[in-house]
Amino acid sequence: LAPNDHVGLTISERPTFSWHVSAVSSTPMKFALVEPGVAEPLYVKKIKVDKPGLVQLQLPKNIKGLTVGKQYRWTVSLVCNLKRPSLSIYARSWIARVPLTELNDFSKTASEQQVRDKAVFYAQQGIWYDAVATITQAYLSNPENSFHATYLRGLLNQVGLSNVLAKELQHLAEG
Repeated sequence: LAPNDHVGLTISERPTFSWHVSAVSSTPMKFALVEPGVAEPLYVKKIKVDKPGLVQLQLPKNIKGLTVGKQYRWTVSLVCNLKRPSLSIYARSWIARVPLTELNDFSKTASEQQVRDKAVFYAQQGIWYDAVATITQAYLSNPENSFHATYLRGLLNQVGLSNVLAKELQHLAEG
């Protein structure tokens, strides 16, 4: 779930990455985050997906976070042949961490209205990854709220996933 015509932005040191899995595969899935020009990936995780739908993964606290001003490539792949990685099926995108110079006062114990405002603010500022993560979190905490469902559906439409149900979300956040 990333823009395909430009680098998606985040203000988060440990952003949440989201993608859609259309069918469960017995083939192992792997997430990788790479800083161009650096030999070792910043983060690699094998992922087990139990059902089709949206999947989210947040970078864990025990790794180096994203640096403001740098671009990173992230990839989700089906590892078809361990000996020949080039045969893997993959999707990739780019993310860049940017400073946010003006941020409304959104506390961690924000009300539902503040969470909504935060998601809209991020989207208006082009902070794609945080807009998706915030509205997804709001939707999960209150799926009956029509604004959350409509706004999440709007973000999914922007990346060509208009037929995906938000209730298919699988959150793989790291602690």
